[in-house]
Amino acid sequence: MAPNVSTASRGISLRAVIARKILKDYVKKELSKQSLNAPTPGPDWQKVELPDFSIGLPPQDPAPVPTGKVCIIGAGMAGLVVANGLRTIGKDDFDIVEALDRTGGRVYTQTFPDLSTTHNYYDVGAMRIPGIASMNSDLNAAYSAFQTLVNPIASPTTGTITSTSEDDAWATLMGWDLNSTRQWLQTLPLNTVTKEQPLGTPMSWSDTVKAETIDTSNWWRMEGGMYIAPDACASLIETPSESYPGVPIQLGKTVTAIAYEGGQFQVTFGDGTRNSYAYVFNTTTMSCLYQMDISGLGLSEDLYTGIRTLSYDRSCKVAIAFDHPWWDNYPATANGGTSSTDLPIRTVVYPNWNDGEENPAVLIASYTWAQDASRMGALINNSSTPVKNLSDSLIQLVLSNLAKLWSSVPNGPSLQDLQKWYLEHHSWAWSHDPEAAGGAFALFGPGQFSSVYPLFQQGACDNNFFMCGEA
Repeated sequence: MAPNVSTASRGISLRAVIARKILKDYVKKELSKQSLNAPTPGPDWQKVELPDFSIGLPPQDPAPVPTGKVCIIGAGMAGLVVANGLRTIGKDDFDIVEALDRTGGRVYTQTFPDLSTTHNYYDVGAMRIPGIASMNSDLNAAYSAFQTLVNPIASPTTGTITSTSEDDAWATLMGWDLNSTRQWLQTLPLNTVTKEQPLGTPMSWSDTVKAETIDTSNWWRMEGGMYIAPDACASLIETPSESYPGVPIQLGKTVTAIAYEGGQFQVTFGDGTRNSYAYVFNTTTMSCLYQMDISGLGLSEDLYTGIRTLSYDRSCKVAIAFDHPWWDNYPATANGGTSSTDLPIRTVVYPNWNDGEENPAVLIASYTWAQDASRMGALINNSSTPVKNLSDSLIQLVLSNLAKLWSSVPNGPSLQDLQKWYLEHHSWAWSHDPEAAGGAFALFGPGQFSSVYPLFQQGACDNNFFMCGEA
C-alpha cells in the first residue's frame, strides 16, 4: 500500500520554511530584472504568489537547455539529484566527480554478508526520511520508484511548528534565530528544562540555534536500506538510452581548487589535471568546500565566512549482529523503538521488523552525537567490513552498557548472554571520515539562519556557481 504521506505529519520543516521564503524572494528579484511580464515592484509586489513547491513542481513549458559544460562536485544524494535533473532536461554535457570509491555520500548502508537473514544490514548514515509537508512529493516519488517505504514508530518531539502560514512560521524562526537552545532553556522552569533535555539529546546541542532542536514526529525508512536511493539514481545517470548516452560517475576523484574568470570555471583535480566548465554545482559539505582552494572564486567575505564557520556535528554508530533478535521477547521493543540512557552508548535503536526468532539480527547498539560521539569515536576504527572481536574494548563497553541498561527489566539479558549471542560488529565515526570532513550533519548556530543560510541559497559567480545539499 502506498504511504499516505499527505497526512503523515502536519509539522513544518524549519529549513523548508526558510528555504521557501528565500527562494520566493530571490526568484521575484530575478524576475523583476527580466522582461517576462513580471509584476512591477510596488504596493502589491509582496502579494505575488509562486507555486507551492512542497507538492512538486507545477506543469510548465520546457525551459531551454543551458549551454556549456557542467561540473557536479560530489555524488551524494544532492549531487545525484542535480545530475538526474540535467538528464531529464536532455543535458548530458556534464561531469560528476566523487572523492569516495562509492556514491551516496552520507547515505551509506553497511551489510553483514555472512548473515543468512533478510535484514542483514544497517544504515550507517541517514536512516529516516522525515514525514513533513515539504517532503511529500519526494516520499511519493520514492515509493513509486522502489515500493519500499515503511513507516516506523513515530519519534518523540521536542516541539513543532504547526502554523500553515509561512509568514507566521518565518516570524517564529527569526524570533528563535538569535538564541541558542541553551539560552532558551534558561528561560524555562527547571522541571520544563528537564523535559526539554531528554536523555537521548546531547547537551552540546544546546549551543546550536533553538530552531535546530525542533523535531518532526513521523519518519519513514526504506526497506533494503537507504542506499537503494543513491544506487538507483546512479544507475539512471550512467545507463544510456535512445536519447541519452549515459554519463559515468567518476569515483575516487578529488577536487583541490576552483577558480572563476571570464565566465569560465577552472576546476583542478587531485591528480593535477584541470578542466574548464560553464557551471559548477558543489554538493559537498561546507567543510569539504572549505578545504579546497576557492580563493579564485571571488566570493563575498560574508559567504566565505559562512562556509568557514558552519558547524558540523559528530555522530557514531555501533551495530552488532546477534544470533537471534533477543529484544523481540520484550513487549517494549518487539515492534521497534529506541532506548535512551546516560550510559556511554546513549541511544539504542531496535529494528521494527522480525525475520524470525531463529535467525540472526542486527541491532544499532549505540548511536551517539556531539561530545558523546567524540568519546565513543575514540574507540572506533572505521572499517569497510564487519569484524568479529569480543575482546575489542569498544564491544566490551557497548555490551556491558547494554546489559546494565536491561538490568532492571525482568529476565533481561545478562552480559554473559549478550557475549554468547554476539556474532560480529561494525562501527563508524563520521568525524573520522575524511570526505565528511569532520561531521555527519550541519547545525546552524545563533544568527546563522538569518545571516548565512540565505547566502548559501543563492548563486555566486554571476549565478553560475551553486552550493547544494547541506544548504
